[in-house]
Amino acid sequence: MTPPRPRPGSLFEERFAVAGEGDAPGAGDDAGDGDGVSKSQDSLPEGNETAEVATAAPATQPAAEPQPAIAPTPPAITPVQPAITPVQPAPAPPASEAWPATVAAAPSVVAQDGAAGEPLLEIEDLHVTFRQRRRSTYAVDGLSLRVDSGRILAIIGESGSGKTVTARAVMGLLPKGSARVAGSIRFAGREMLGAKERHMRRFRGREVAMVFQNPERSLNPTMRIGTQVTEALRKHLHLGRSEAHEKCVELFRQVRMPAPERRFYEYPHQLSGGMRQRVMIAIALACEPKLLIADEATTALDVTTQAQIMDLLLELQESLGMALVMISHDLGLAASYAEDVVVMYAGRAVE
Repeated sequence: MTPPRPRPGSLFEERFAVAGEGDAPGAGDDAGDGDGVSKSQDSLPEGNETAEVATAAPATQPAAEPQPAIAPTPPAITPVQPAITPVQPAPAPPASEAWPATVAAAPSVVAQDGAAGEPLLEIEDLHVTFRQRRRSTYAVDGLSLRVDSGRILAIIGESGSGKTVTARAVMGLLPKGSARVAGSIRFAGREMLGAKERHMRRFRGREVAMVFQNPERSLNPTMRIGTQVTEALRKHLHLGRSEAHEKCVELFRQVRMPAPERRFYEYPHQLSGGMRQRVMIAIALACEPKLLIADEATTALDVTTQAQIMDLLLELQESLGMALVMISHDLGLAASYAEDVVVMYAGRAVE
């Protein structure tokens, strides 16, 4: 059914005339090319495009915001530099404070050195002369030396240089009739030269002990080993028979004597040279003296036994805290074990 055509001059035609469209709206629809839709879209007011642009413009503004985001990065690095800067002036204050600390510590060090430097044994201008008939022999001629507490002193020299005579003068064992001793021998600040015999008996063994050169001559061949050791214990420490026996066995263990309880009842000829020397060391250490004099204690022993005896002496010296004087003619022995060395020649200290 065909729709009625509008009358000429009607309001419909006037509307299209004003819009510039001469055809009816149905003509566009019959064509089917969608011009009506495209025209309606193209005929959108320009304000819409302006709105799209307006909406897009704000999108470009946040793009400029990353630049301020980079700006805070330098302040983040800047605080690291001040953290490193205080490290540089830090060494300056300790350097300035170190001087007062060192000055304050100096008196204590001096006090310790003064206490440690006080000699345990001091010999000054010692002269020992042996007179026989009309002839005089000067065994020691003006010797001076000192031994500090806990130190190891080696007196070395050739045979006849006066080493053993010096040790016997300290012990007071020189013959009274033929030996003349002059000078000064002070032990712990006390003058020992010229002391009475009863004082020297208390002095020997308790304060100073000596390991002699030849144990075969030092030990009594008619007495058992245990009896010779307990004699010193009962004399100086006033121990009973059973207590002295236990102490003797303990000393044998201390000097590494094999089968110590069986050795107590044996005689000197039943022991080897090294074992006899260990017995002499046990007798010397019975009363724990402050000074031990070892007069060529390893001369008559083989090399292996010498090393064992020296290691034993050093171990005992360190454990008991006593001073040790080694008398020897072996320079290698003195260089290996001694802390101080005195070289004697013709009764004098030459080095």
